[in-house]
Amino acid sequence: MKKILLIYLSLSLLSCGILKSNKKKCNTGTYSSTKKYTLNIIDYKESYNSGDKIVLSMDSDQYSFGQAKLISLFHNNNQIYSFGKWLVFNSNKKEITLPKNMISEDSECFDVRIFYAADEVYISKTFLIKNK
Repeated sequence: MKKILLIYLSLSLLSCGILKSNKKKCNTGTYSSTKKYTLNIIDYKESYNSGDKIVLSMDSDQYSFGQAKLISLFHNNNQIYSFGKWLVFNSNKKEITLPKNMISEDSECFDVRIFYAADEVYISKTFLIKNK
C-alpha cells in the first residue's frame, strides 16, 4: 500500500510541476507543411553512440520517396552536421552514420531532419548521443 501511495504522490507532483522529471525538454522547432510522409528511425532507441548506423524510413501509404534535398543532424534546433544533399532512398529507406568525435560529452536533444521539397521538413524523434 505504501508503494502505491508513493507512486501516486510522485505522479501527482510531476503533473503539478512541483517534482521535476530527469528528462530534458528538447527544442525541435515547428514546421507547417503538407506532410506526405512520416519520418521514422527503424529500431528507434532513445540513446545511440557516436559512429552508430541508423536507418531512416520515409513512410507513406500513397507515395514512394526518391531523394532528399538535404539530411542533417540537429542539436537543440541548431544544425550541427550534414549527411549530404540529394541523397537517394531505396524502398523509402536510407542508412546514415552518426558522426564521431563531434561532441565532448554525452548529450541529449539530437534529431535528424530531412528537407524534401520547398516547404517540407521532416523531423525525427529526439535522442541522446553518447560519446564513445
